[in-house]
Amino acid sequence: MLGQTVLGFRLSVAQILICMATGALIEFVVTFFKDSAIMWPASGLLTGNSTAFILRTPGTLHGQWWSTHGIWIFVGVVAISMASKYLIRWRGRHIFNPSNLGLVVAFVALGPKFTEPQDLWWIPPGPWLIVTYAVLVVGGLLIAWELRLFGLELAFMAGFAAFTAVALALVPDHCMVASWHVAPMCGRELWQVLVTSPELLVFGLFMIPDPRTVPDGPVARVAFGIVVAILAVLLIGPTTLEFWTKTAILASLVIACALRFALARFLSPLEARDRQRAGRRRLSWRLPAA
Repeated sequence: MLGQTVLGFRLSVAQILICMATGALIEFVVTFFKDSAIMWPASGLLTGNSTAFILRTPGTLHGQWWSTHGIWIFVGVVAISMASKYLIRWRGRHIFNPSNLGLVVAFVALGPKFTEPQDLWWIPPGPWLIVTYAVLVVGGLLIAWELRLFGLELAFMAGFAAFTAVALALVPDHCMVASWHVAPMCGRELWQVLVTSPELLVFGLFMIPDPRTVPDGPVARVAFGIVVAILAVLLIGPTTLEFWTKTAILASLVIACALRFALARFLSPLEARDRQRAGRRRLSWRLPAA
């Protein structure tokens, strides 16, 4: 609602609805024929909504509520995303975050001529930006608390801020060009833009913490968040354009998801020791005092 009113998203209501309908239809059909069951397609709706939230097609303007411009791209991204969920699996779980993979494939394959990710910055500082921050932060933290993924989110956000600061200190002349900013952004300004971007909050608080595509243990989850942060900073390095900067951030999660089973296996001894310590603490709380 905020995006269609005060935030000026270049996205139509029709594009949103078609994305959600595509995801829902695919999940409904697959579930019906695979499991002979009729289920509410919650996952498909979520994938469609996530796709519409980030994907843009050049030429769509804010206020064109029923525009279907570039709709084949939206439908294709949702279809690729849902296909990855059912076809690219390991040990009974899909490997990649569906919408994340579909978006990265589209941005890399089609480029800025046909696609663009949602801008890193949406509106100038003001009351509505504060409301947006509040919605994102409170919503993200509530999800993290419910799913026990707070450590992962904190590891990514803090890690990205720290690693970006180190990278810009080592390469102080690295800049980024964006359509919504009159001059290239460098140094401290670039760090502030990247770290406080509402789009980065969406990525860090809503896209990364997918319980089906992150490691199970708390130690591995924190490490996973740090790995995503490191990969994002490394992938941002070669580019000076906002399009590829945003694509690089999204691609960091694709790579991390591909590595997550190896990461969990590498950290399994630490997870075992952590479980033992937690068990001893619970036992000590239950023992009566002498």
